[in-house]
Parts: sequence; C-alpha cells; structure tokens
Amino acid sequence: MGSCVLRLFTVYRLTLRHMPTNCPSASIYPLLLATLCSNIFLIGCDQSLMSISPDRTNRTSTPLEKASGKQDYVPTTANAPTPIAIRKISDSQIENLHQLSGKIYSGGEPQSEHQFAAIAKLGCKTVISVDGAKPDIALAEKYGLKYVHIPIGYDRIDRKDQLKIVHAIEATSGPVFFHCHHGKHRGPSAAAIGLMAETGCSPDEALKVLEATGTSRDYGGLWRDVRGYVAPNKEEPLPELVSVAEVDSLVAAMSALDRAFDNLKLLRKAEWKTIADHPDLVAHNEAQLVRESFSESKRLLSKEWPKEFSDWLSESESAAKQLSLGLKEENRDQISKSFQTLENSCTQCHQKYRN
Repeated sequence: MGSCVLRLFTVYRLTLRHMPTNCPSASIYPLLLATLCSNIFLIGCDQSLMSISPDRTNRTSTPLEKASGKQDYVPTTANAPTPIAIRKISDSQIENLHQLSGKIYSGGEPQSEHQFAAIAKLGCKTVISVDGAKPDIALAEKYGLKYVHIPIGYDRIDRKDQLKIVHAIEATSGPVFFHCHHGKHRGPSAAAIGLMAETGCSPDEALKVLEATGTSRDYGGLWRDVRGYVAPNKEEPLPELVSVAEVDSLVAAMSALDRAFDNLKLLRKAEWKTIADHPDLVAHNEAQLVRESFSESKRLLSKEWPKEFSDWLSESESAAKQLSLGLKEENRDQISKSFQTLENSCTQCHQKYRN
C-alpha cells in the first residue's frame, strides 16, 4: 500500500511540472489530478482489503452456538475437526441425562408423564429407543413426541442399525432424545453414532460420549463399533424407520445370551486365555454380556411367564456376575464354581422351557 501512495505522488508532481502554465484552465488541473489519484488509491486499497479479509459469508454456526445464541463466532477452517461439548443435566427427572449437542440428548427410558414432559420441554420432537422394550407410543404422542425404535444389544451395533441411526438423524430437524433402559450403555453408544452423523466429529471425539455417560468397557462391542464407524456414502441406502420394531424382545435377549454363552464355552476350552482365532473375546466381558442378557430377559418377561422361570433367570444372572468377578480377579475356584452353576441353570431351563 505504501508503494502505491509513493507512485501516485510521483505521477502527481511530474504532471504538475510539465503542465502548461498559459492554459486558461490550468488552475483546475491540480484539483482534477488529485481527485483522479485519490480514486485510484481507494480502489487499490479496497481490493487489497478484500484479498486479506476472511470470508464470513459462508460461516455456519455449530449446533451449540445456535442453541446458546452466541454471536461472537471465531472463523474456522473447513477441515477443522468439530469440537463437541458434553453436558450432564443433573437436575432432570430423566436418568443419566446428557446433552451431546444442540440436537442430541441421551438418557434413561421415560416411563412417566413427568419424564415425557421433561423430554418435550428440552425441545425434542423425536425419541429414539435402542432398548428391547416396546415403546409407549400413546404417552409419547400426548406430549407431541414420535418414536423411532432401533433395538440393539450390548454386544454390538451392526451396520444396518448404524444406518438406521443416521437416517433418524437426517430425517429430523429438531432435537432428538436417545434412550436405552438406564441411559448408560446402549443409548449413549447409539447417540455417539448419531453425533458423528450430525456433526461429522471423529470417532475419537464420539467416544468421549461413552466416557462421560459411564458406558462400561465390559461391553467392548459397543466401544469397538463406535470407534469403527464410517459415514455412509451416497450410494449406501438407509433402512426404513419404524415406531415399534417387529421383534420379540425376549427372543432377541435370549439370542444375545446364546452368542455370549457360546463364546464363554470357547474361552473355557482355552482355559480362559486369548483365542488366536477370536482375539476380540475377553473372558470377563463375555461373562458380563451373559449377565446383562439374563437381566434384560427377566425385565422383558410378560405376565404369562411363571415365577419359576423368572427365579431361574435371577439365579443365572447372579452366577454370571460371580463368574465375571472371578475372571477379573483370576480366582480359579470362583470361576469353576460359577461356570458350573451357570451351565446347570441353562440346561434345566432349556429342558423345560425351550426344548
């Protein structure tokens, strides 16, 4: 800019030096020349400023900025990772309620009018259940809420369910509420995938959701699938969404139980050591999955089932818990006793209620 001023001043002096003095209108030449030079100078300055000023016309605020009404935004580069801010809402009636972004909340299952009202008060219009229990559609509708049901297990979030979560996020314009039973394991894991779909944050950032909400590392499949999430491309179709998934919740829980118990048998055969063909299997994690499956099965029992069946599920849940603790502490006596109890319990139950 300084060199531009110097050149204009030099042109101005040279022009005045060679200007004819006997011209009738010579007295106005300096004024016209000064005006011309000043206009050229201003145009040059304006172009210089345009070339160095940041372009704010395409700046979009993050969801949390919109929610807070913040106006003093700091420009960011297009490729910068999206930061997330997880906030626990401790004064709510919803168990383990967390806000993950301006659009996504996560917590425990709403069961009362007060809890559904609390969700509606957050501004949510959609509730995404990843629990096996049937959603209470009527009570949700009373508070202007619609349900999306994507039941998942404690062992994984398969690709189809991941795509359903993405579809749910893309199909809703307002805030959504994810929940499982207690809002601690499956719900936050699904919400973390929803957060990546919404904000484009990295899996490492999304795993902070699991850390903040207390998701147990015993459920390694949930951590693994959040860590391994890859956004769908345009050619990958998104599955249809439903309000109530057509699945027998008890059957789903028992299926997860069978898979985890089969894994326990493999680990027992390998003397509870890492198996070369299944390096992802961790003994106490699998025992914890078995315990959780018994707990879910008991919770989802209808009134038609006899008390004996419920009692056997409770006994098996206790045995699986002791097995998991024994495996963590490497207590061989406890491991042997708990596994034998668990195996006997499963055998008697299958003989009477499944076979």
